[in-house]
Amino acid sequence: MTKHNAVNNNPLKSVTMTENQIQFLIEHFFSKDTTITNTSEIARKLILDSTCVVAGLENPWKGGIGNFITDKPTPGAYNCTTLTFNKADFFKSFIFKEELAKVTARHQNELYLLNIKTQEILSLL
Repeated sequence: MTKHNAVNNNPLKSVTMTENQIQFLIEHFFSKDTTITNTSEIARKLILDSTCVVAGLENPWKGGIGNFITDKPTPGAYNCTTLTFNKADFFKSFIFKEELAKVTARHQNELYLLNIKTQEILSLL
């Protein structure tokens, strides 16, 4: 299990995130409601560092996760935007908690069914 250090919006609090957690966030939130493709590297940077400078003048996410990402022109850079991800508010939000509940319920069900399948196979012994 690979762990990555991510700085939360509170500069005194460091959060360590696993690769599974990062992939969950990218797959279930950052891959949706976006105006561009191939956003996974931008998403990863936002998840780990809370900020990312991108080409263009707007936030590529509209609605959903985009409600927790602010954008402003990057000083000293031509046609670039600094995105800032408010992780603290996002992790408290209904959309995060709802998706997390759906995914973990699905995983629990898959685990339950896999356990039944395993027990049936083992009963051959």
